[in-house]
Amino acid sequence: MQPAIRVSQVRSFRDGPQWVASARVEHPLGVDELWFRSDTPLPGPAADAALMVTQAWALRFGVPLQIDAPVCPVLLENIARLHEVLCCWRPRWRRVPVEATARAPSDRPPTGPSRAAFFSGGVDSFHTVLRGGWNLDTLINVLGMDVRPEDTELTAAATANWSAVADALGLRLVLLRSNLRQIHDQRGPRFRMYPGGLSAAVSLLAGDVGVALFSAVATFNGLVPDSIHPVTVPMLDTAYARFVYAGGEVSRLGKVRALAEEPLAMDHLHVCFCGSGKRINCGECFKCVRTMLALQAVGAIGRCRTLPGTLDPRAVRAGRIDAYRDIPFYLGMLEALRRRPEDRAVYLAARHLVRRAQGRTLSRRLRALARPAAAVLGRSEQPQRDEGDL
Repeated sequence: MQPAIRVSQVRSFRDGPQWVASARVEHPLGVDELWFRSDTPLPGPAADAALMVTQAWALRFGVPLQIDAPVCPVLLENIARLHEVLCCWRPRWRRVPVEATARAPSDRPPTGPSRAAFFSGGVDSFHTVLRGGWNLDTLINVLGMDVRPEDTELTAAATANWSAVADALGLRLVLLRSNLRQIHDQRGPRFRMYPGGLSAAVSLLAGDVGVALFSAVATFNGLVPDSIHPVTVPMLDTAYARFVYAGGEVSRLGKVRALAEEPLAMDHLHVCFCGSGKRINCGECFKCVRTMLALQAVGAIGRCRTLPGTLDPRAVRAGRIDAYRDIPFYLGMLEALRRRPEDRAVYLAARHLVRRAQGRTLSRRLRALARPAAAVLGRSEQPQRDEGDL
């Protein structure tokens, strides 16, 4: 039998006080049951949600995707276009067929009236909510993607933090739970969950949410191939919901500068998921250090109540830059720090970090350029690592 990812037993049901959507997923590494749970009704088509999650898995394995339930015809068409883009970005990937029946137009869910933003409490999503001008009424978070549901203390602290922000802004908070992170941790990097897990949540909220915002992770003039990108985000649209890449006109440092003037953000900023107990930020990981460095650059290091009030240059020097797209952000911080004589030690540490990252980036690019030459000369090539979160 030809290898494939097969999605079956797609169903939605009520389990006591909760609504559940689930599907059985057979893949080259085994079988998993994918599920979402929520206290909010999930009336949307579970098959569309399963397609949004598993289409990226099929692409990474290079095998067909088979779904035994009818799906949105608009989504089917968009997924085909999405795969063209992703395979252009990753030449070693190959387009895979999606074998599913399109739903009849009469089965289309209504377009929901709500305008929502995916909200983690971080810099990008906080800026979208406070400064985006989108007239939002709903915040959405999927527990089991960033925060593991089994980490009960951190889950409770994070949920209380998100609820406090929603209450202060007069917005509705919709929480879903999923086992996406558990599948990823058990099965490996091919099961990355962004942005399929978030868009699946909107699909399950069909008839409620009609527009959902992905907060930009890079400015329009600093884009690199990524899973959250202004080209790919609209390719998750369905006949009943639209997705928007929001905030690409503002740099990350610009967002931090704006949030430094927002007391609500400074009281509830949540940038990492390594905290424990009631401490939602660990204050030590690269995300925390990156945010503290930005706060230092705009002269607001002591304003954020959820992060340490001082920054050790040794922590900056020992840190890392997570992705190539972050280098322009660090260069902007360097320029801001250079103008502040009192931050000389932090500036030198950050400069060391950026130069080290630029050297690694150049080395990777040179190796990538050498691969075609190696193939022509008949040398064996190492398999390409599945880096990034495409």
